[in-house]
Amino acid sequence: MSPFIIDPRSLALFRVLIASTFLIDLLHQLKNIEAFHTDNGILPRKLLIDMSSMWNFSINLANGTLEFQYIFFTISIIFGVTLMLGYKTRFSAFMSWIMFLSLCHHNPFILNASDRLQGILMMWAVLLPVGNYYSLDNYLSKKTFNEKLDNYKFFSLTGAACLLHFASVYFFAALYKQNDSWLIHHNAVWLSLNEDYIIKFPATIAREFKELCKLMTVSALYIELLAPILLFSTYKNQSLRLVVIAILSFLQLGFFFLFEVGFFPIRSLALHSIFLPSLFWELIQRKKISKNDSAPFYPVKKISGYLLEICAVIFFILIMIFSVQSYTGNRSNIKKSLTPLFKALRISSEWTMFRRNTGNSSLVVFEGYTKTGQSVDPMNLSLDPVSLDPFSKGYPLYPDFRWRKILSYMKNSYTNKNRSTMNKNTQKWLCKRWNKKMPKQHKLVKIRRITLSIITNRESGEKKVNQRRDKYYNCPR
Repeated sequence: MSPFIIDPRSLALFRVLIASTFLIDLLHQLKNIEAFHTDNGILPRKLLIDMSSMWNFSINLANGTLEFQYIFFTISIIFGVTLMLGYKTRFSAFMSWIMFLSLCHHNPFILNASDRLQGILMMWAVLLPVGNYYSLDNYLSKKTFNEKLDNYKFFSLTGAACLLHFASVYFFAALYKQNDSWLIHHNAVWLSLNEDYIIKFPATIAREFKELCKLMTVSALYIELLAPILLFSTYKNQSLRLVVIAILSFLQLGFFFLFEVGFFPIRSLALHSIFLPSLFWELIQRKKISKNDSAPFYPVKKISGYLLEICAVIFFILIMIFSVQSYTGNRSNIKKSLTPLFKALRISSEWTMFRRNTGNSSLVVFEGYTKTGQSVDPMNLSLDPVSLDPFSKGYPLYPDFRWRKILSYMKNSYTNKNRSTMNKNTQKWLCKRWNKKMPKQHKLVKIRRITLSIITNRESGEKKVNQRRDKYYNCPR
């Protein structure tokens, strides 16, 4: 069986998972909607426009009020639900993608690698026939089960390009790790587990076992390097692919339990789902599998025009050229031309997460004082003094991975005017939120940022914490 054939049930699961991750992200961002997406927050539209290019289009820029953003999120949720259910699927996929891109461009400083992965997944959901199975479109077509399958295209150039692109995510991630900590010292995982600002509590236990960390380093590297190749093996293709998908999923499960990397693990599961062979679904349905490891295969039929196929292949070739030149550092005219477009579509394939690990990290906290002189913690809306011991409250150190991203971006605000403005806006917003929610006798009058730098001794693992205190910012009256 060809490794480039996609089972329609896998496409249906792919659709449900990417819609689910889109909806989960929307609900997650709702709790910080005022801080991240309004003119009263950290990044007002005027400042964003000054920091952005013409390629950073966003519907959210039409209006900076909280009410408008709620309307935008509501419409986005509706499209996400219709995509999940498979109603007007291609239109729903396209509109969900547009709404996702708009949200990304409205505040690019809260994004991480998982958002780039989501952009790639949503782009291919537009190009692939993800609504032809387990969908309302399928149900409303009033065709019988066999008619639906016989009219389905199980193989296409679009599908092949999608599978190759998805596999390249792991392959390039492995290539970017070609350095001493991964290849010679095998301490990359241990160093990553010591970067306290991105880890969860189980990581503090795992990093105590250095030999285990070495094994994890070697295993992770070779899994990422070999898995993309094995996914397309023609020997026992379906059984081998199931094993590879299981290994990759366990790898992402490890990321989920050890690191605070946002939605990257669950979005990776969506990526894995499209590789699930027919054998997987036949096993679930407990159908008899033939001895030659071939699950029942339905005939290949054509349902889309050649134009879509050609566009998908050209897009894939451009993505691969961009990826190779990004890895090699080649700044050709092609890469320069593609960079603005790929950034606008959130599909630039530079998978450098965990590429270089120092074992060091930093934590940004805010110290506030009320009108009675009481020291408080404005970020967590706590009347207790802010803790300057980064390990006192457990892991993760930041309340939210998107707050971690934007506060980390503002660390170097001392020499950058725009970042300095964002830092002041953050403190202004924290003051307004505190004084709005807390009793008047605890009114906040001043606030300052404190940066805690955590240095790890590579030999002993001991940690040293340095502090950098900013000047006080006086809260608006």
